[in-house]
Amino acid sequence: MNHEIHSNIDSRLNKGYLMLYKSLQDAQSTAENCLDESEQAAYFRGLINSRILLALIALNKGELDLARERITLIEEELNASSSVSEDSQMRISHARAIYFLDSGVYKDSFSAFVQCGNMAVRTGNNLFQLLSANGKGVIKLDQMEFRDAFDYFRVARSYLEEETLSPMDTVLSLNMACALNGMERYDEAFERLEMALDEAEKEESPALECAILDEIGKNLIKQEKLEDAKIYLEKAFDKIRLHEQRDAYVQVLYTYSTLLLKLGEYGKAEDLLKGIDDDRKLNVDPIMYHQVAAEIYEQKGDFKKALDSFKEIHRISETFRSSDVLHSVFKQEKRELQDQNHRLSLVSTIGQELVATLDLGEILNLIYAQMNVLMPVDLLTVATVDGNNINIKFTLNRGERIEPFTIHKENPDSVLAWCVRNEKEVFIRSIDSEVSAYVRNITLMEGENKSLLESVICIPLMNLGRLEGVLSVQARDPFSYSSQDLDNLRALAPFVGIAVKNAIQTEQMSELNKVLKYQSATDSLTGLLNRREFIKQSVNILRICRRNDFPIALIMIDLDHFKIVNDTYGHLAGDEVLKSFSRLLSRYFKRPLDCVGRYGGEELIVLAGDLKAEEAAARLELLREEFSAVEFKEGDSVFKVNFSCGIFGEVPESDDRGHLADITALADRYLYRAKESGRNCSYLSDDGDKPAEKFIFSKS
Repeated sequence: MNHEIHSNIDSRLNKGYLMLYKSLQDAQSTAENCLDESEQAAYFRGLINSRILLALIALNKGELDLARERITLIEEELNASSSVSEDSQMRISHARAIYFLDSGVYKDSFSAFVQCGNMAVRTGNNLFQLLSANGKGVIKLDQMEFRDAFDYFRVARSYLEEETLSPMDTVLSLNMACALNGMERYDEAFERLEMALDEAEKEESPALECAILDEIGKNLIKQEKLEDAKIYLEKAFDKIRLHEQRDAYVQVLYTYSTLLLKLGEYGKAEDLLKGIDDDRKLNVDPIMYHQVAAEIYEQKGDFKKALDSFKEIHRISETFRSSDVLHSVFKQEKRELQDQNHRLSLVSTIGQELVATLDLGEILNLIYAQMNVLMPVDLLTVATVDGNNINIKFTLNRGERIEPFTIHKENPDSVLAWCVRNEKEVFIRSIDSEVSAYVRNITLMEGENKSLLESVICIPLMNLGRLEGVLSVQARDPFSYSSQDLDNLRALAPFVGIAVKNAIQTEQMSELNKVLKYQSATDSLTGLLNRREFIKQSVNILRICRRNDFPIALIMIDLDHFKIVNDTYGHLAGDEVLKSFSRLLSRYFKRPLDCVGRYGGEELIVLAGDLKAEEAAARLELLREEFSAVEFKEGDSVFKVNFSCGIFGEVPESDDRGHLADITALADRYLYRAKESGRNCSYLSDDGDKPAEKFIFSKS
């Protein structure tokens, strides 16, 4: 019975590797289920192999840090185990090879693929012989050695003859086409890509479809068939939107921006870059991003920005080259060297990532996750110093966040306060025997219990000779920390100090920028968008509606007899009327595709996406009913105000500023018609050649 369970787990895990090319979500579900079942069946190989597949899934998601941590922990378990199957060693070699490949360390990646392939031959595993050969081909492809890449892909394909490994056939067709493109054999590449696209559609693999469409686009761009390339790339965008393929979106976006540059459409290419900037969820290759940016700015003649992008490419490239040493940990055969290099690698990695991180919360989570690989960390604290106050900004107690609080630096019962007062380290191996050298009576933090304070290290965070804060780690057991751990934290402290200072300054600057951005985009009186920002946002709404065949309604609104209100009751009263109406208008048009602005004086403007003109008019009549009940007071006088509207509706066929100006002019003309007809009404049309008609509202 156990044999059947084990065999079933092994078979599903192999299928999980194939799912990586179709659905990461399905692959993860399979790996997690196999992990649970392996635990229940006490199946050690199943446990290890499930965790290896989860590490590989993390790599495919771009979560390199998580994958590195998982691979490291698995290797440590395999090294410590007396009975390790060659199958698990083969799989961890494959995962290590993919990790090095994603990190750009090709030499180590190639060696790991060779090791994986040799073990696959000994165990007779076709799948991993195929994966190994394909991986070596991908390395050669990245190194632009296209002939060798093509040969490796042909070797990989030979393993398909004995066993059906869908969708690997499609993957190999795509990879071989990439190699053919590199050898400038465009016609052969195009034929393979067309066949691969048909197979991907049959297999319902949108990720592969998008990758193939992107490669077809590159193929056609190289042949200067730009209009044909545009068709395929736009088809890729449609697939991405339909199946929410975010990773594919980034690559297609890059190819499409290259196409726009060749077509001379630099404005559109720059808009694509801005879209990447606005969407922080996109996992964009920074070198790729800055290459496109540099070319755009160079073509536009903005050589300063182009130079800045080239400098950033150089800086990132230097960082990647210098980081090769961080990955040597996986190559060490002896346990002592592995542990030592692993510690140095993690401290260096954490430090570099900290300096690149500007969010204080991310800094804390990063330290906590990575430091637990180096040493036991049950309680982690990052505090900043402000005069006599020590601000405990971030504390994680066994992974749970503790609310920030403040202590005085003269507190005699706090080891943090002692560290700040003396600007010296605290190193407590055992609280019972050593704490009296620092404090009178130890103070426990909220959510803490005494066992967490058995081992304590506090390191002052110095920046240019100035104390900025304290980094503290604590463990529940006595003698948890060694002098090596103290050295690791000493090495890390300067990075943490710089990161905390940068993060605080960035927070302050971010708040200021939000205020400035709001002020530059809104009308100071009404709080609505100003005309410039309204036009900017409206163009985006038009673009969305054009692509999805959504109707739009462009509305021009004028408060009736507003000049009389100002002349009779004063401009302050007029301002109050305008603010009151603007608040109501914003309530009635607050959907994601609604945009409300002040056009000028008492004229307001609305663009409502995915809304027909008649529906917009009905909504305005409900607003009219509510606003007609509002009474304004000035001294002893009480008065009411009405409004007139002009509405133009259509399904937009264009989304540029010129078209926006045209439909605004139509709505303005209909507004004038409403004012001519006695005011306090709406006139609308859904055809520019058809006269506007008065809207008659019925609640039914």
